[in-house]
Amino acid sequence: MRGHLQMKIRLYSQLFTLLGLFICFVIVVNAYQTHTAEAPALTSAPIATTIIPLTTMPTDTSAITATFILSETAIATTAFDITLPTFFYIKNTNLFVRQKLDGPPLHQIALSKVDMGTILDAMQIDNHHFLILYEQGLVRFGLDNSEEIIAQFDTSTISGELVTTTKGILYSITVSDSSAPFSRSTQVGLYIPNDNSIQTILYSKQNLHILGLTADQHNMYLLPWGQDPSFGHIQVVDMDNEGVLVDELSVGGNVFATLSPNSLYISTTDHRFVSIDDPLENVLNLYELASETPKLNVIELPKSPSHAWSPIWAPDSQSLYFLIRSKDIYDNYQILYGLFRLDVNSKKPLLVTKIGPTALKIVSITRNGEWLLLKSTEQSLIATIAKFVHLSSGVTKSYSLSTGITIIKWFE
Repeated sequence: MRGHLQMKIRLYSQLFTLLGLFICFVIVVNAYQTHTAEAPALTSAPIATTIIPLTTMPTDTSAITATFILSETAIATTAFDITLPTFFYIKNTNLFVRQKLDGPPLHQIALSKVDMGTILDAMQIDNHHFLILYEQGLVRFGLDNSEEIIAQFDTSTISGELVTTTKGILYSITVSDSSAPFSRSTQVGLYIPNDNSIQTILYSKQNLHILGLTADQHNMYLLPWGQDPSFGHIQVVDMDNEGVLVDELSVGGNVFATLSPNSLYISTTDHRFVSIDDPLENVLNLYELASETPKLNVIELPKSPSHAWSPIWAPDSQSLYFLIRSKDIYDNYQILYGLFRLDVNSKKPLLVTKIGPTALKIVSITRNGEWLLLKSTEQSLIATIAKFVHLSSGVTKSYSLSTGITIIKWFE
């Protein structure tokens, strides 16, 4: 009997021991989960000063999730509480101005009252007006839903662009021209907001892309396009003398050429010969324009083979932001490695933040240089993704827009 009782005591003792261990385990797990859930969000993450090995970058799956969201709503927003600047976008025949990622827009303008073809570009004139470039003309719209036709074009354009300068808003339109060498001609003009007038600068039997004004503000840089996206020079034309060609700069590259706001630098994406086994390497060219002959700096890119994509200058002209993607610039890319920054002094590309995997391009930067705006380039039937990047912290916010979005930029 006593042995049987002792056996029961030992059994109960073991059961109580196991029960105690289980209770301790539950307490530890709950404590860990509570600590994880209540951990404060990162409040400051300065731009990296070294290139992070790209093979260790985690995949950002927020963009994949976003493509399945039909409504216009915020997605993948971080816990970092940062006030988003105001932005505008054009959806079908309406222009929306909003600041929050959810709720009603601040303003909505109906653009359908003007029938001038497809919208090619849009630019903010001031806090109350926009300039819209159509296939067949230029129209000034107000937040009060007013509109005024500024210019009408004789023929429908193939492409066009608007570029803000200190003198006003430059516009260019490219039209079909069978008499031109590459069957393209370009008209460049200047819209002057102060007196609401148009000044025609030049008409050329070339396909020209506006880079901006020279440092003295008297001349303009133009990039001539041929039948392929490579180029070997940039034109300098006199704005006050019917666009007369005054100089040609030996500036080479392909696809992208970007002028800094102070007009002292031009960046281009380019190839360079390495060896017979690997004949072409993608690089970033940085041309210094202070001297009569541009000084070339060749910037090697991390994670080769890779290429720079959709570069944009900071307003202070001290940094160039761009995306780095895998493979050659002409290939269908597979990986987006992230957003990088090139400092004009150190001339080293540094990682700002990891972004992906959706195909993106940089479309706008705020005047204070604090925020970048990126837009998805995929032709999705479900949604258009906009990404907002806070540059000093690397924090990103994503926004899912329904289809029909053609233009999205900051409103300042």
